[in-house]
Amino acid sequence: MKLKVTTGILITLLLASMLGAMTPNVSANNAKWTFMVYMDADNNLDCPENFDLLMDVGSTDEVNIVVLWDGYGETSILYYDSKGNPVTASGSHFYYVVEGNISEDARFPTGGKELNMGDPYILKTFVDFTFAYYPADHYCLVLWDHGYAMEGCCWDWTNGSDNLTPQELVEALEGRYIDVIAWDACLQAYMEVVYEYAAGGLAASYLVGSEIYVSWYGFPYDWILQALVDDPDMTPKEFAVTIAEKYAECYRPRAHWNYNPRATLSVIDLSEVEDAADQLSKLADSLIEKVDDGENYVLKSNSYYGLLSQARAKGNIADVTYSEYFIDLPSFAKSLCKAKDPDIREAAKNLVDALNKAIVYVGNTQPMGSVTLGLGIYFPKSYEKGVELWQEWWETYYMGTRFAQETLWVDLLFAYWNVYVE
Repeated sequence: MKLKVTTGILITLLLASMLGAMTPNVSANNAKWTFMVYMDADNNLDCPENFDLLMDVGSTDEVNIVVLWDGYGETSILYYDSKGNPVTASGSHFYYVVEGNISEDARFPTGGKELNMGDPYILKTFVDFTFAYYPADHYCLVLWDHGYAMEGCCWDWTNGSDNLTPQELVEALEGRYIDVIAWDACLQAYMEVVYEYAAGGLAASYLVGSEIYVSWYGFPYDWILQALVDDPDMTPKEFAVTIAEKYAECYRPRAHWNYNPRATLSVIDLSEVEDAADQLSKLADSLIEKVDDGENYVLKSNSYYGLLSQARAKGNIADVTYSEYFIDLPSFAKSLCKAKDPDIREAAKNLVDALNKAIVYVGNTQPMGSVTLGLGIYFPKSYEKGVELWQEWWETYYMGTRFAQETLWVDLLFAYWNVYVE
């Protein structure tokens, strides 16, 4: 955290003064869409392929494509020119992407200097600058880098592996409405994560993220942006779905290719997330009532343990690292819809209905279509695996979420683990 504070002190003063001096071209006509990529390549994802894909399409009068790029090391490869020669840069730069080329916007403050992409103020500066100089009717923000569920995304190796937490993302985007926010990063379609954004007041309509890993190759930006350029009148919902559709379409014929044999990408309606969380709490409450005698949980001695174990197994995301910790929430809920207990069955059906509203679309390759239905959730097999082995992570990241603090999910986990906490 010391690095973040130091970076904030040094860069905030500089950026604040420069941002205050910005004079947007207010006479310019708005584009229909501005597509922003926050490309944190300051780590082992420092690879040039995505710039090539962006340049295959390029900006038009109706679609702006802009990138804030930060590389790793003294110099990094941005892309390869038509002769196969590497085009390199160092530090951080704001680029406007056109077909076949990129141009640096020298108006962006601190262009060329090293920036900490894990600092929320840098993201805020990027978004504010883009809104000022590249106005549009609709905005899409892509967060490009590593991701890990409740920990967030965008690790900056040059700056002590600082990263953006979900809470910092809400802070960075305060006061800005962005139609679509997409993560070209792993493990972002989790109930705990999207609830943080919904309950935290993130001003966005749709979130796009994956329950599992995103391929090293990332989004097929050429396919996604060609669709947008061909139809810039797409609504935010239509474009969010297009991102997921093109992602799945790209990887379906590429099984066992590019570091990831499977692919899934979800579109979440942020306005429906809190109701889904509320229905989940009601289901948890119904289950806890069956097993809490006021002194100890007796779940393992009755049929409800078997019921929950079976539902947890139905949600298992096979062959994915950390699958013993995370499950697919809709699969879990659908399994409980078959419970003999009418209270459990009704609560589970209400949760399924709420999830169907929150999960707008899921793009899947096979066999992910049968195991990833849009949102994951943390559900380890035991207290030892879920808490004791990850004590610092549990206390810092998981229990630090609004979801853990405001819903009954953690209470249900402790009931399942047969750990009684007053």
